[in-house]
Amino acid sequence: LFDPLDGSSNIDVNVSIGTIFSVLKKPDDHAGVSEQDFLQPGSKQAAAGYCIYGPQTTLVLTVGDGVAMFTGTHDADPGGPRGLRSGDDAVR
Repeated sequence: LFDPLDGSSNIDVNVSIGTIFSVLKKPDDHAGVSEQDFLQPGSKQAAAGYCIYGPQTTLVLTVGDGVAMFTGTHDADPGGPRGLRSGDDAVR
């Protein structure tokens, strides 16, 4: 499931906005793609997280064993933009 842009009504006032996502496995017993493929219980998630866009970009991700957080650096940094792992088990 995908929430394209949470907080988009705040985009004109430079407040952080974000994307919330969930990754599900497609059930083996379903041919093609149907609505039921997306309407699964949360316990069936393969991964989930959110990304916040603003003065910095942060991705928070779990694949079911702890939580990792990655922070993107600004384009003006020496060496150009890059990602930095900024925390493990950020949320308990």
